[in-house]
Amino acid sequence: MIEKLEILQGMFHGLDYSDYFGSSQAKRIRAITYGMDFVLSKAEEDQKDFKQCATELGKAHGLCAATEKGKEVALEVSYFKAVKASLAKLQAKGRRSLSKREVDQRVTQLLERSIISEDVIDVFETMGLKQPEISLLDEDFLQEVRTMKTKNLAAEMLKKNCLKAKSK
Repeated sequence: MIEKLEILQGMFHGLDYSDYFGSSQAKRIRAITYGMDFVLSKAEEDQKDFKQCATELGKAHGLCAATEKGKEVALEVSYFKAVKASLAKLQAKGRRSLSKREVDQRVTQLLERSIISEDVIDVFETMGLKQPEISLLDEDFLQEVRTMKTKNLAAEMLKKNCLKAKSK
């Protein structure tokens, strides 16, 4: 367990994640976010090594969590597990891509069940609301991304949102 912990500490050399050990929930979450960004800034192979090592550390700690040394390092182990889990959620694979035939079948089914309307109704106009800006690449949004401290995490989230929008 100590060996894996030292490896992860070495991987995170240069990143101050001490806020995770404090009592502020916001600072703990921020420390996890910075950890995610730190891992995402590494090469693909290094990211894979981190995930593997964090998994092994979690298993090893599970075996000796009740020991004195296990209790001493429990919070730091939980940090690395939280970073790994957050990255897994971020990078979770979506549904498989549908073939052209499957898409055509689904569209046909939807059309068969749909109510055909001759007029296009603008819900926002009908309700007297201002049209929202829903573009992923809105200039204000891109400027906000440019000024973020966690640029790698922002890029990963933007990539995920673009893929999600493309699949719709």
